[in-house]
This record gives sequence, structure tokens and C-alpha cells, in this order.
Amino acid sequence: MKPFVLIAALRTPIALQRPLHLDGLLLAAAFKLDPSKMASLDGLIASFDGIPKASAGFLIYEGHGAPVQPITRVRAVRMNSSLVAMLHADPKKPATANQIDAMSPYRARLTPHRPIAAIREVAWQATGDADAVLQLARSIDNLGAMHGQGFGEVLSWRTESCSADPAESGWRKGERLLRRLPIERTTKMFATRPQNVLEDIAAPAPPYWMKDVVIPVLEPTLASLIMQEHAAREILAF
Repeated sequence: MKPFVLIAALRTPIALQRPLHLDGLLLAAAFKLDPSKMASLDGLIASFDGIPKASAGFLIYEGHGAPVQPITRVRAVRMNSSLVAMLHADPKKPATANQIDAMSPYRARLTPHRPIAAIREVAWQATGDADAVLQLARSIDNLGAMHGQGFGEVLSWRTESCSADPAESGWRKGERLLRRLPIERTTKMFATRPQNVLEDIAAPAPPYWMKDVVIPVLEPTLASLIMQEHAAREILAF
């Protein structure tokens, strides 16, 4: 397994709340292709101490200035027939919002999203089997949030060779953090706390939505991952 860079060319703006990690993206794609099997990154992405050697996505834009649009607030409604039946015995009189607890996941609410304009590519650095990763990535049609509104549509996928140090690939570039890592590990890797990072209590490896194993972690801020191509090429070494 060798370092490489995976690049997704976008057709439409992308909407993200947090950094988009390659390992989580690939694991979800593998599960979607065959839900009957336990999805795994074995043979695709190298790992060390259970942490994949794959970075968060770098958002590459053209032009000058900050490529961020105003926040879009989307009304999200989650309602199903079983909940309606539970709240109201008469199907001709469906449940209203007033009958649903304010903290219920089924209550309609406005969810903020921040579409990022002018992003033409998303790039990840990783150590692994570039051909196998590219084949799996080509099954992914959209990135980020708000797929139903047309955001994050992928035009094409490609890989490029990478000259990064295999010992650092996917995790760091000098004193810069490239992905989410346990704080305990970052204190051993860096002489001082990396800049442009957020501290959180979260899963250090995919599946990131699981809350069974959460520990203190550091991850790059989304803003620090938005840059022009020349800067991304220097950091990701492609």
C-alpha cells in the first residue's frame, strides 16, 4: 500500500457541517453496495492502532475571497404511520405538531446548512490500494448534505500519485493535522497543539455515527480545509 490522493470533481456546490473523512465515506459506500455483508476497509485503506490512514476532504476552489454562501435553513419533517397511529387512533385526523413532544426526533424543525459555493474539487490523501479505492468511490454520486436539493453532485473521480511520507500520509503534514485523531495520540505526534483544530468527544474511526466508543479527539476545522489548488497540492503532496 502506497500514499495516493483521491479527487472528486463536483458538478454542484457542496453543503457540509463538518469535515468529510474518506474512511467514513468509503465504509458507507461499501455497505450500500452490499448491505448483507459487514462493511470493512480491509485491503482498501491502511490503518495503525485502528485509525485509518486517510485524511479529511480538502475543498478546492477557484477565484478569490471566501467561497461560503449564507446559511440555508431547511425544514426537516420526520413522520411515519406508526407514530400517527400511536398519537391519534383516527387516521382521518392525523397527528399535529402540538401532539409531538418538543424533543422528539419526529418533530419538524429548521436545520441549518451552509452550502459552499465555488468548490470544484474535493481531495483526500490516504495510504492504501488506490485502484480499489477508486473503483469503490465511483459508486458514490453525491457528497455532503442536502442531496435532495441537488448539492454535492459528483461529476467524476480520479487518483493522483503522492510523494508524502508513508509514516505521515493521511494523518499529518508537518505540524498540520489532516484528520480526526485521539488527543492522546496528537500529544505524542506534535510538539505543540496544532492550529485550526476543534476538540470534541467523538468516535476516532468509522462508523462515526456510533456513540458506543467516543473519546476526546482533535480534528481540523472545516474552514481550514477550504483552499485554492496550489495550497492543497503543497499540503497533500500531489
